[in-house]
Amino acid sequence: MDTKPCPFCGETIKAVAIKCRFCTTDLMGSKPVPESSKKKTLRLGYLYALGATLILVWMLSGSGKSTDSNAPSNTPVNTDQNAIHRELYVAPRVPEQILPPDESELLATVNSAKAHYKEAANEFQKSTVRSDRAHALAGTLRLLSVTDWIGTVSSMTTTSDGHGTLAIKLPGESATIQTWNNGFSDIGSGTLIAHGSPLYEQVSLLAVGNTVVFSGTFATGDLDYVKEASMTEEGSITDPAFIFTFTSIRLK
Repeated sequence: MDTKPCPFCGETIKAVAIKCRFCTTDLMGSKPVPESSKKKTLRLGYLYALGATLILVWMLSGSGKSTDSNAPSNTPVNTDQNAIHRELYVAPRVPEQILPPDESELLATVNSAKAHYKEAANEFQKSTVRSDRAHALAGTLRLLSVTDWIGTVSSMTTTSDGHGTLAIKLPGESATIQTWNNGFSDIGSGTLIAHGSPLYEQVSLLAVGNTVVFSGTFATGDLDYVKEASMTEEGSITDPAFIFTFTSIRLK
């Protein structure tokens, strides 16, 4: 069967057809549409479809919200200039203090013992906590001497004969490193700072509250591996004060 293209839509139809079965155009009474017009119509259709798609995407993305500065807002206006300043100001982050490894280990041991002591159900368990801490301290402070530890001066006094006493709080106030605070207790220990010594001169330049770097040696003890000055077991665990002979100290 002979066929021909429809002069209006271009689809293949019978040669004897008087009406296109695709676009339904009367082939006997209608004038064919020029090819250029058909292409132009198709281009317009594509443009209309693309425009509709872009508008839909724009509306869904919320870009169609009004940017008029006079438009009403649901956000309350803060007229307190100080409050506005506080909202805009971000305090600079203070870098964490880097401690010597053995100081960090001692602090971890002390804090862990405090927590376990508070959780202990009876005196037997509490005593076990103290002995466990002593073993841990023995592992941390094998040589007893430490170098460049960091702390804050919490006390500095002199005895009746002019020698100096010194106490340093470790970071977090977890423990105190100190000399004996009197000559009698210091017999056999030699922790007091001799008047006129170079160390005495170093300490004389300090003040309570100063952050310092110090070195020295722990005194040995039976119950805690290092000598601890508290009068009670509870004090030795919850607020330990370790006896120490300072060899150097300076402002950090």
